[in-house]
Amino acid sequence: RLTTWFEYCIKELLHHLHKDAVQNIKFCFTRTRATNYGPGQTVDLLMELLKKLKIDLLETEDSFEQNTFYFDNEAFRYLALKNNGIKVANREEKSYTHSWDQSVEETFRLFGEIMKLKGHSTEQIISLNRARHVVVKISKPLANITDAINKTIKELEILKKKAENLDLETNKLMPDLYLRIFDIRKMELRRPRTVCTHKKCTNNLNNQTVETEPCYKQVCCEPCYLDYIGVSPETTDDIRLKLCWSMSPSGKCKRCKHSYKHHMHIKCDYKISMKTIRNEKTNESLQKNKSLLDSNRDILEEQEKLLVELKHERDDITIAIAKFDSFLKENSVLPYNDSFGKPRRNENRLDT
Repeated sequence: RLTTWFEYCIKELLHHLHKDAVQNIKFCFTRTRATNYGPGQTVDLLMELLKKLKIDLLETEDSFEQNTFYFDNEAFRYLALKNNGIKVANREEKSYTHSWDQSVEETFRLFGEIMKLKGHSTEQIISLNRARHVVVKISKPLANITDAINKTIKELEILKKKAENLDLETNKLMPDLYLRIFDIRKMELRRPRTVCTHKKCTNNLNNQTVETEPCYKQVCCEPCYLDYIGVSPETTDDIRLKLCWSMSPSGKCKRCKHSYKHHMHIKCDYKISMKTIRNEKTNESLQKNKSLLDSNRDILEEQEKLLVELKHERDDITIAIAKFDSFLKENSVLPYNDSFGKPRRNENRLDT
């Protein structure tokens, strides 16, 4: 059957390739002696998956023969036995000889098919994976900005509804004289740091405070020099994080006691703040004539302008994300591996 791991592995290979490289893909099957050096059940599963992905490499009889190759390592086992002075029966020796000849024949056939292929520019694959890296890198700050914008819009809409019901009483207008906005700032670090992403070590935004706090409050190693060995930034579950100074031999952090799997190497930090601003024009109107009605109209006008600006900003961000996704869809075999979550959940169950 088409298992999750099988589907995940094939898709993971394909989603790194440019679509123009599809015609250069060849499928090699090992341990095919049991199937008489022909297609077994794995081929049916592979064809089912390729059909699902609309990749027609094995659809016709000619394409099937040109793109599938069958090998077996029984001959190597025979050489190992003979080299150690272990005798085998003549019947088994003939079987090993046939296995060797079959594998040699398939090897030459594979090289022959490869020589017929039109060369594919590796620069296309490199460009594709660079684009995917950019998408992954900016997706988090874009998501944070979009979330801050949506919260601000929601807050302003609530204030607008309240403002519509205000009367001329000052004590009812004063709470709405102040607008709350969410702001997010990116701060480049002088040196990378290692932080803990466990839920116990990250901040939950408190809507009742104006203090600015980092998203990751637990800094376990600063500065951290693991970038010199190629540790990927903004990525958790990197086994190379076990080499960090803050990690014990068991892979747990000396400071926060959480596993290295919950840790991440970052080169920049994001701070979310909630600010309270006062509408000075409204305040002057209140001081002059105590006319709550006029003041309320001023607030609504400013809110509507701010709401329009925020919606424009949200649209710009959405368009930017759509352009990246469109580029990947147009140029890659698979834009994303949608089977990723399944093997990770299975892996987590094995860990527990």
